Amino acid sequence: MRRDFGLALAASVAMNLALACHFRGSMEQFILLILAFWVMVFCFGLAACMFVVARISPARQQPAIGAVVEWASPILRRSTTGVVLVGLVAGSAVFSLPFGVALLQYDIHNAKAYCESLQPAIDRHRTETGRYPDRPPGILPNASLPRLLRGHAFYHAQADDYMFDFSDPSGVFSMIVYDSRRGEWQEVHD
Repeated sequence: MRRDFGLALAASVAMNLALACHFRGSMEQFILLILAFWVMVFCFGLAACMFVVARISPARQQPAIGAVVEWASPILRRSTTGVVLVGLVAGSAVFSLPFGVALLQYDIHNAKAYCESLQPAIDRHRTETGRYPDRPPGILPNASLPRLLRGHAFYHAQADDYMFDFSDPSGVFSMIVYDSRRGEWQEVHD
């Protein structure tokens, strides 16, 4: 019994670390938490049914049913604890959300700071050539970019301004955008 609780605790910690570090407060993490909630509800409901069936007295049943209940009772009693533990592990997934959101805020801060570090070189290029560069000077290789900037173009030059943008994983169609005309970051939700 004690070993089962230790395994459940280890599984819960591992699952929460994996959810927080991989999904990082994203919409996918939120959807997985909803799924985990329903797994927990199902497990608790199943455990309640197993508990009731295991406690039924075989003497009160028809002989055939009484024999099945008598045979199944020890199995159900042992299995009920396991099902409850699975439900508790699934329900504990909710603890990963605050850590995932904190990691997401860290990623957003890093992406904004990196984009802002490119601004002096972009403005210097504009002063020297009269136009904004097609690609920011001094940009890092894709593998070295902050997490939210990898894999897509995040800088967009136009004739009289430029923009930085990247996806905000906490929403379905959310973006975080910097417009050089306004000089501020905005969250855009479509």
